[in-house]
Amino acid sequence: MALTYRLTASFVPAAPPEAEAAGMAIDHNVLRSSWRLVNSTMHIPRLFLAIVSISFFWAIGAILAAQFPPLVKNALGADNTVATLFTAIFSVGTRSGRLVNRLLKGQVSARYSSQGRCW
Repeated sequence: MALTYRLTASFVPAAPPEAEAAGMAIDHNVLRSSWRLVNSTMHIPRLFLAIVSISFFWAIGAILAAQFPPLVKNALGADNTVATLFTAIFSVGTRSGRLVNRLLKGQVSARYSSQGRCW
């Protein structure tokens, strides 16, 4: 599979940098570049709330993924296999959000949420 992907990638044409990006440099300091990004978006409330929402989503996902092994061990008395199963189910659940986004074609709506009902 890796060889197939490598061979396929060799057919992708080179992408030269955009003209307006010619003088830009990459800031390798993660804290400084993150601070600049957040600071530059704070005057656009909609964009700032989108960044905060995405960050919150990933933070909750990381917290839940970190809690699966102790939860499975202490509450259910199971081993790491069940914790891996929980993580896989969580991954499929978060991936299904992408399917809902595709069904909504980018619109913001709760049309496909269960709202307390089973599908």
